[in-house]
Formats: sequence, C-alpha cells, structure tokens
Amino acid sequence: MKKSIINAINSISNTAELNEAITLIKQKQKQIRSEAASSIKSKLQIGNNVRVVSKQVPTGEVGKLISIARTKATVEINGLRYKCSLSMLAPLK
Repeated sequence: MKKSIINAINSISNTAELNEAITLIKQKQKQIRSEAASSIKSKLQIGNNVRVVSKQVPTGEVGKLISIARTKATVEINGLRYKCSLSMLAPLK
C-alpha cells in the first residue's frame, strides 16, 4: 500500500472523517467489482463451455453456460445446474 494512503488514514481525527473515508472506499470497491464483472461477461456467451474454479476444486470443472445474470451465472456440470459467481468462471477456447 502506498505511504500516502497510510499517512492519510493515520491523519483521520474524528468519526465524521472516518465515515467519509469508509464511504469512499466502499464506492471504489463497488466500481472495481462492477468493472471485473463486465469484463468477464463480455467474454462469456450462453451455450459456451466454461471452467468453474472453486476452493474445493482449484483445477476447475468444465460445464456448459446456461444463463447469465447481473452477478451470477447458471452452469450445467454433469447434468446438474449450479449458480456460480462470475468471478469463478473462465471461458474455454
């Protein structure tokens, strides 16, 4: 983390300033997540095969993309349908 950010956080002296900083950080986090989801969505198409990567199966499982919503997608793996976060999906070539 940049020293200037650390110094700015350390210079916060009251609750109002702290709440303002928290609000700004949450807004930035929302923006970054939205951009990441848009990037992933642009690479996916319904009917394509995708790799679903999770903590339980780090190598990923291959499935067919059934539908895409705002933040999640439905993937069919071995005849079963799962709702997955878009961040868990990677298109197969």
